[in-house]
Amino acid sequence: MIEVENLSFSYQNNKVLKNISFSIEKGEYLCIIGKNGSGKSTLLKLIMRFWDVDSGKIVLDKKDIKAIPLKKLYQKFSYMTQSTSLFIGNIRDNLLVAKADATDEEIYTALKKASFYDYVMSLPDKLDSVVEEGGKNFSGGERQRIGLARAFLANREFFLLDEPTSNLDILNEAIILKSLADEAKDKTVILVSHRESTLSICNNIFKI
Repeated sequence: MIEVENLSFSYQNNKVLKNISFSIEKGEYLCIIGKNGSGKSTLLKLIMRFWDVDSGKIVLDKKDIKAIPLKKLYQKFSYMTQSTSLFIGNIRDNLLVAKADATDEEIYTALKKASFYDYVMSLPDKLDSVVEEGGKNFSGGERQRIGLARAFLANREFFLLDEPTSNLDILNEAIILKSLADEAKDKTVILVSHRESTLSICNNIFKI
């Protein structure tokens, strides 16, 4: 369970979030919606403790996240940003960062859930296909699906997904949403999106 209690946060003198409160139970899907600049992405980063809140608190399983060692906290979350970061290497390398001992079969399963398996298998070198610096040889949607495959491969207790389908067409979005609904039934999912279609899988909607 995650509880956000009277949370406020500022970038320098710019108040981004003010007195935000909500909770999400284990196994629920919560969608966070709001205008650009309303602090949706910032809220996920605060849950990850990239920064600390100015006031209020974030509670994970009845414990303030400030009292949880960062390594232990990060082991609970599969976190996907709006722009997936890729590094020089190959596709396999870029997926193994999510689970270092994953087998190729586990990787293939994650790619299927992210609607990216067929594309990878169409490449001459498949999982050994080169990834250039920053993933510049992949489109935004392709990088996004690698990010989703990472989340599925890590298979952690909480999924924090920041605009996970923003660069995808309606068909691929529908496939990924179905995968989330089918494969993350025992997970707790917080999903940031501006797309109404994405909201269809959510139990609760929180508007900032």
